[in-house]
Amino acid sequence: MRLPSFNIQTTLLLYFLAGGLWIFFADITYIIGVDAAPIPKDNLLTKLLLELLFVLAGGLLLWIVFRKIKEASNYPYLHFFLHNPNPMWVYDMETLCFLDVNEAACQHYGYSKAEFLAMTIKDIRPQNEIDRLIETVENHSTTFNQSSYWLHQKKDGTIIYVTITGYPFVFQGKKAEMILAFDISKQLEQETSLQAYNAALEQKVQERTAEIAEKNKNLQLVNEELSATIEELNNEREQLAKSQALVAFQQERLIEQSEEKLNSILNSLRNVVYSLKEDGIVITYVSPSIENITGYKAEELYTDANLWFSIVNPADKSIIIEATQALQRGEETDIEYRITAKNKQTIWLKDLAKPTLDSKGKVSRIDGVFSDITHLKSVEEELRQTNQALLEAEALGQTGHWSLDLRTQEVTWSDSLYDLYEIPPEERKSLSIERVVNFVHPEEREQVRKDLMKAIETGKPKAWYDRRIVTANNQEKWIVSKIKVTKNSKGKVVKVFGTVQDVTAYRQLEQAYLQAKQIYDDLVVNLPVLIMRFVQKPNGEEIVEFASPEFWRKLNLTHTSPLVRMEQLYDLLFVEDLASLKTAFAEAIANNSGLSWQGRMRGARQTLWLQIDAQFNKNSQGEFVWDSILQDITFRKNIALQNESLVQQLTRQNADLMQFSYIISHNLRSPLTNILGILSLLQEEKLSVETDHLIKQIGISAHLLDEVIFDISKVLTVKHDAEIEKEWIELDELFGKIQQYLQNQIVAAKATVLVDFTACPRIYSIKTYWQSIFTNLLSNALKYRSLQRTPEISLKVAWEGQNLIVYFEDNGIGINLDLNKNRVFKLYKRFHKNIEGKGMGLFLVKTQVEMLGGEIEIMSEVDKGTTFVIQISKKAIAG
Repeated sequence: MRLPSFNIQTTLLLYFLAGGLWIFFADITYIIGVDAAPIPKDNLLTKLLLELLFVLAGGLLLWIVFRKIKEASNYPYLHFFLHNPNPMWVYDMETLCFLDVNEAACQHYGYSKAEFLAMTIKDIRPQNEIDRLIETVENHSTTFNQSSYWLHQKKDGTIIYVTITGYPFVFQGKKAEMILAFDISKQLEQETSLQAYNAALEQKVQERTAEIAEKNKNLQLVNEELSATIEELNNEREQLAKSQALVAFQQERLIEQSEEKLNSILNSLRNVVYSLKEDGIVITYVSPSIENITGYKAEELYTDANLWFSIVNPADKSIIIEATQALQRGEETDIEYRITAKNKQTIWLKDLAKPTLDSKGKVSRIDGVFSDITHLKSVEEELRQTNQALLEAEALGQTGHWSLDLRTQEVTWSDSLYDLYEIPPEERKSLSIERVVNFVHPEEREQVRKDLMKAIETGKPKAWYDRRIVTANNQEKWIVSKIKVTKNSKGKVVKVFGTVQDVTAYRQLEQAYLQAKQIYDDLVVNLPVLIMRFVQKPNGEEIVEFASPEFWRKLNLTHTSPLVRMEQLYDLLFVEDLASLKTAFAEAIANNSGLSWQGRMRGARQTLWLQIDAQFNKNSQGEFVWDSILQDITFRKNIALQNESLVQQLTRQNADLMQFSYIISHNLRSPLTNILGILSLLQEEKLSVETDHLIKQIGISAHLLDEVIFDISKVLTVKHDAEIEKEWIELDELFGKIQQYLQNQIVAAKATVLVDFTACPRIYSIKTYWQSIFTNLLSNALKYRSLQRTPEISLKVAWEGQNLIVYFEDNGIGINLDLNKNRVFKLYKRFHKNIEGKGMGLFLVKTQVEMLGGEIEIMSEVDKGTTFVIQISKKAIAG
């Protein structure tokens, strides 16, 4: 705001007219008041010239004061503009050129002030925002303006989102607008990141759930195949055992039966029966079925004693040799080895042999039987591979299996299950059923024991879901366990088989998801904003897909029906505001941009102000999907209006107060100057002693009044002169000049002044302020020195964090702070009546320190000295 303007020319004319009248009547009075003796023309002319010179000097002083008033009228604007932490600028609304920018704008956008002043406001916007900018400027109101999101471009090309607040006013005689910009790019990025994070989290949970379900399904199939394979293997082994028993039985019978019946039986067997001499090499008999297995006929083996050993797999020849040696020692053998059949296929044989001893205990012959177990070996290999695949699948799926044989109480675990329970290798062969149960979490252990016993007794197992266990390393985990039972022919459970899967990670993920969902739900419910998604269909229909719970209650409305169509909201808007909202939607779609709109709504008891911020995207059906945030900004609007009114009132009152102070100062100073001039003339005249004494007293009072007026003017100048520019200050050089200025007082007091600016020899600040501060502090230290000791004055600087600390210390007479602490920095406060002073110095020091953005404190003891501590931030003195 600006002060009311003065008509300087008119005022000066009136002043000169009054001065002329004053000269005229003063001269007439002077002529009448003196003796009738003629007055020398030279004296009268000199007096007239002095009076004219006085009037001209007063007119010049009046003109200077008016100029100062006019310059000071811009202070509120400059103070708000220059010290605002947000980017601000002033531009010409006709040419769009920058007229002024603050430091925050230069730092944020990367341009120097000179670069800004050579640009227009179009230069900080992308090309696609220019038309919208021009249209907005042309439609600006003459009062407060606030617009929606804008795209701005920094010097380095970075695009940012900002909201703009503008205030039109006249600047340097031009129609201008002051702009305050808020960068909301990070806020928009955080909102987008949060939405993306929630979507990714939900997708991860779904994928992980599907993956676990698929692995469980595959694992179940593997377990079923493994069970079938094991059952088939058991049948093969039972069949083999039966065959072996049959062979043994037939061998006993062969001794008693005839050769013919023996051959008949042997020829009917799938297994091969053979007989060897005592050396274990020469074959004396082999059943004809050998041709079915090896492709070689019995006659070929009879004629070539080395044929059989030659077709044994080289890797297994040592097995044959060791078995032959054992048979020759009278021991029975049971071996498995490979041979190469006539068709070059590898055949696995299981060979059982028994030596026959004569009466002397020597081997007389060797009888045996072998069978083709190639298929069994193939099944075992497939089973081994299946087991390996199962182990790998268990490790990958953090799954293991176990079994409990109720006949032997033997507990069997897979390796992956040992790993899951973190059981060390040395303890993996000593598990009991009780120890296994003890791994269950203490809160669930008894229930698991009951479930297991019930499954054994009834044969109807129950799946354990989300059970907790405590591993050998005292780590708590969540598992899912399923069990099956095997019954004997009587229906009694003889074996329990189960699988265990570690679902700790899934459980933690589930809990994180639930926490995130709870946070999201809490945000939706507790945030002071409303979240809404609606769809604009091609046929013009607008359907609400989602709206925050208690939508109407948050708007202080009593509606009970849910918000399903936008018409329900539109019906509450003022007609002109609804039109502007529809226009805003259309412009956002046309410009492919977001929307920020404010309008009025009819509430239950009063008119509400509603703000809608929205973004849209177009789906595959050609529908516009809007994600919106709605806020009841009634209170904020009312506060803003009240604040604006209050600011205007305070600004006006401050301007009036400043004007009054300057006018009073001037109106008092001018007559006072006249009085002092008249007194100086009277003192040259010969007057009576009494009259001369009165004139001297009037002069003393007038000089004191003149000093008071001068002090008031000085304080006003310090407090309101915001146009002083900063510069680099060499502190040693500055204080050295102050010492030279006060050199006579320093020498007279025999004072020692110690200075240390090592920590900060150079600052960027207002030089006149620091000169005044140091001068007043040094002058006071000399003035209020103790006569009982040599004055010692110390000035040093130091850093404490990001603050510069200035210590000014003396050993003078001190101040009683118990009585005067709250009065030290007050105007015209003096604490030593016997020492000349006005009480202005410390008041000015504190005022100037605070104008620099710092703080000052005092520490003092009577008859010991005083220390002043000035603290100012590094930012305030950095260039």
